[in-house]
Amino acid sequence: MINDKDYKKISAAPSVTIDGFGEEEISKVAPLIGKFIRSYMSKDTTDEVWLTKILTEHLPDKSSDEIFSISQEILSGVDKFEETFLASQQAKLRGLNPQEWIADNIQAASIGMSEKDLVDKLAKLDDAIHQSNEALAKTLKTKSGEINMNPNLDGLLAETEHANSFNRAAALSDSPFEARVLQSNAKNSVDVGIYDKTTNHLAGRYQLKFCADADKTIAAIKVGDYRGQQIIVPSEQLAEVQKAFPNRKISDRIEIDGVKSEPLTKEKIKSLQTKVQGDKEFSEVNWTAYDGRDLAIQLGKEVIFSSAAGAATGAGFYVAKKFLSGEEIKGDEVIVEALKSGADRGIKTAVSAALTVAAKSGAIPTLAKVSARTISNIACKAVETIKIIGDFLSGEISGKEAVARLLWLAASSYVCELAISGLSASLLAAVPVICSPIGVAVGLAAAAVVGVMAFDETILDVAETFFEATSEIVSDIWDCMTTVAEGIGNAIGGFIDWLFG
Repeated sequence: MINDKDYKKISAAPSVTIDGFGEEEISKVAPLIGKFIRSYMSKDTTDEVWLTKILTEHLPDKSSDEIFSISQEILSGVDKFEETFLASQQAKLRGLNPQEWIADNIQAASIGMSEKDLVDKLAKLDDAIHQSNEALAKTLKTKSGEINMNPNLDGLLAETEHANSFNRAAALSDSPFEARVLQSNAKNSVDVGIYDKTTNHLAGRYQLKFCADADKTIAAIKVGDYRGQQIIVPSEQLAEVQKAFPNRKISDRIEIDGVKSEPLTKEKIKSLQTKVQGDKEFSEVNWTAYDGRDLAIQLGKEVIFSSAAGAATGAGFYVAKKFLSGEEIKGDEVIVEALKSGADRGIKTAVSAALTVAAKSGAIPTLAKVSARTISNIACKAVETIKIIGDFLSGEISGKEAVARLLWLAASSYVCELAISGLSASLLAAVPVICSPIGVAVGLAAAAVVGVMAFDETILDVAETFFEATSEIVSDIWDCMTTVAEGIGNAIGGFIDWLFG
């Protein structure tokens, strides 16, 4: 179990590192970022001319056509990020939360696509992002051990399969009842509801707990408040769970007025999940109660979680701190003003160029084949991150607001790639990078460099309070997943309800 105390150890531990980005990489990247920002600040020509010149100078093995292509990717990438980030702020003002905004953008991108094709693509994306999140979580090692996460799709599949089989049985018996998978993110909210179709009255409430084994399912039930709901568990766990709760309604099927769903085992659900995420035998899954938006919401949760996990590590920041400490870099009021006023497009362009050169020249080998456009996404996110850290340290925002802004930033980064690539193979390649441990580490390291150039090296020490605060705030998510194995979806849902409610 990871608790608040462990989070403080994590955020204060410079030894937390990411494979592929350590002291050797930051020693090459930090000077480039500094050089490129100062060069940009003193330029007397257009962004395009400046960018072409500095890329040609630092990537001598690239042809003029390649330089032009990289330059255009950076410029268009920064423009698209700025546009998307502004759209995210407008969505926030409309009362949306980040995962809803992501789902809206996914639906817009899927116009003209069949439901099966949409589910196919989103399942692949969910799997790719989940793997990135799992890798990110494994970088957090404390005396309590590694975090072990559980894929979130199986819970949704269990809800869907029970609803589908109930509705088949209801249709055969001309029953007026209908099972619906409910997409509430509130803590302890109902998973499946049984409605009377003639009156739309909610006649039955069901909470599904499909954890890895009976002990974890029992633990999950104990920490929740599920009064008024019947608990549904895997059939092979039923007897043991019923024994643990002799006075509770525990079953392995949803049932009302003689209409029943078919019992499900954990093994069956994991098998279905493998088929969905592996793009195999979709015909075996009845998606009538599980549409593209349901999965888009789940995908949004995964994207948001990557930001929460990134905020908890601070890994890239501490690698940068070790290198930058003692460098006697003076703060620059021009950079501070740009960050505070929002007129920081130039800084984002310079950082994008520096990270691209570092990647293409071999200084960050793991990003060597990543597009300059995606790298610019990481760079823009880095600049926005240091602005959040700065506002927190100045007392302008609370830790809760800082985390909320980080989650919106993660959503903006994802939607930026979605806007450029659509639901294509390019998105499938890019999203795991921006959500991955290496993407998070590079972004936080770049944020540290920009922070030092703006505020001087003292920010390296005081910023620890930012990581402590954000770590404490997201600790409930980790506790839920590591102690009761409810999965990302349920944990982040309650967290979002608290954060944005």
